[in-house]
Formats: sequence, C-alpha cells, structure tokens
Amino acid sequence: MDSVTTASDSSGARSARIWLSSPGQLPMPVDLTLTWGDGTKQTARLPVEVWYLGNHYVYDVPATRDLVRVEVDAGHNIPDVRRGNNVWLKP
Repeated sequence: MDSVTTASDSSGARSARIWLSSPGQLPMPVDLTLTWGDGTKQTARLPVEVWYLGNHYVYDVPATRDLVRVEVDAGHNIPDVRRGNNVWLKP
C-alpha cells in the first residue's frame, strides 16, 4: 500500500482513497480490512482485474467516519514478498 488520503467532493461527501501498487509480475486479488474511528471494521476484496491496466490502483470508499487503519491481506492468504507495507495507520 502506498498511502491513504481523504477528500470531499463539491457536495461535501467524503471519501477515502487507498493508493495501491503491485510491483511484482504476478497480479493477485487484494483483500483490504478497513478500521474506522468508531472501531467498526469493513472488508473489501478487489479482483485481480484491477491490475489489468497497470501496477497502480486507487480504491475509493465512502467515508462517513474517520478511517484510522487499513490492512492489506490481514489473513496472510495471498503470497506477498514484502509484508512490511501492508498496514497504514492514521498519523
């Protein structure tokens, strides 16, 4: 995972943008666990097709609460040569 940002559109609706990259040669699906400020968790599975147009992808998710943590492949189900970049914590 590269970074996480939040943005608001012209109507005031907020979204979290999760910037992902896949530097390897083998595209894989992406499992995300999002933790919100109120302690609730949300999971998302992005299909392997997100990598068909390149090795960078931005996942947008509506953010009605503060996003405090994002983890890629929390269950360690997908091969990964560099797990050190799989967790983002809100500063």
